[in-house]
Amino acid sequence: FPPQGGLFLWLKLPAGVTATRLAAAARAEGVEFAPGTRFFPEPTEGEGYVRLNFASVNEEEIEEGIRRLGRAESALS
Repeated sequence: FPPQGGLFLWLKLPAGVTATRLAAAARAEGVEFAPGTRFFPEPTEGEGYVRLNFASVNEEEIEEGIRRLGRAESALS
């Protein structure tokens, strides 16, 4: 669904991909995100999610960030 407002999107990760593992691979691609572990009362419950901030970037930067995040996820497989 397209965002209806706000500054963040929540991304549910594919089965077998954790926010902790993806963070290191994404960082190597030049992408940072907030792992879901920071936002759940029991951090392990947030391993399947990441929070993406789109407030301070333009559309081209968002598209490039998603490409990089995709490469990072593919590197984990």
